[in-house]
Amino acid sequence: MPFNGSGVYSLPTNSFAQPVNDTTIDSDDASTTLEDIATGLTLCLTEDGQNKPTANIDFTTAYKPVNIAAGVNSGDAVTIGGAETITGDKTISGDVDLTGAFSIGSTAVTSTAAELNILDGVTASATELNRSDLTAATGTVTAQENLTTDASKDIGTFNNVTSTTFTGALVGNADTATAATNADTVTTNANLTGDVTSVGNATTLADDVVGRANIVDGAAGIYSIASNHTLRSSGAVATVKLKEVKVGPPGTYRIYFTAKSDSTTGTPVVRLYKGGVYQGVEQATTTSYASYFFTITVVAGNLIQLYAAHGSGTVNIDISDAHLAVESPVISGFSTGF
Repeated sequence: MPFNGSGVYSLPTNSFAQPVNDTTIDSDDASTTLEDIATGLTLCLTEDGQNKPTANIDFTTAYKPVNIAAGVNSGDAVTIGGAETITGDKTISGDVDLTGAFSIGSTAVTSTAAELNILDGVTASATELNRSDLTAATGTVTAQENLTTDASKDIGTFNNVTSTTFTGALVGNADTATAATNADTVTTNANLTGDVTSVGNATTLADDVVGRANIVDGAAGIYSIASNHTLRSSGAVATVKLKEVKVGPPGTYRIYFTAKSDSTTGTPVVRLYKGGVYQGVEQATTTSYASYFFTITVVAGNLIQLYAAHGSGTVNIDISDAHLAVESPVISGFSTGF
């Protein structure tokens, strides 16, 4: 063999390859040596590209190919160093270390490795990422975009808000363009928990929405939401309705009133009814006006009624100054009647 496996060529040992003075050279030795040299030359790469390697070429760590032209076609060698341009499809396996600027389609990539690594955990689609590409001012709602609030956490330009439950303060200003006529309106059933505050024109809550919203749904208290001071009397023996109020939202209410009777004969009393049904509680009256109240839990649309009852037709019972109250102030118009 012309090479020893490490790239070292040695001539064959014979009379031609190692001639000796005054010694005849054998013709076979000459042929063998020349054939061995020809085989060795065939294994060498030619500079004009006549042949190709038939196995991988292992460069030592101290050496490398230099002055290689920039790759153009698939399969070309890739050169790195300074400003280099790679065209065509390339497949690179393993780690690639880049030093200096990197451009794609003449656009410089300025992200750091740490910034690019952030994308490694992103599973969002391009459409979802575009929703974070805000075009409106902070705190402004824009269609098909995520919402980012400002430092005060204010949000503006909502058209419609749909939710089964609102918790906390719901503050609404009338639309400035139509402030004289239109105010913010809740038009669907909603559970509003907390304060409902209107700034500007009155906030309108659609019919029955308030009743279903549980805005009042609190304990009875001292804040009056409906009243009537008209004196009403009955001298009949039968139980007679003297006062009535229809409530809007459900909850627990307290109905206050003043009452007296001409006499205590026959045990004159004021009884609490709901929708014409006696609730099992009553208040005995005296011959002087006194203040009383009943507490009752109702659903939306219930009628709360005060009836006079006594066992003698000669006794008048007077009821006046009736008013319906709750624990906390509410928007007016929740109850009708009296």
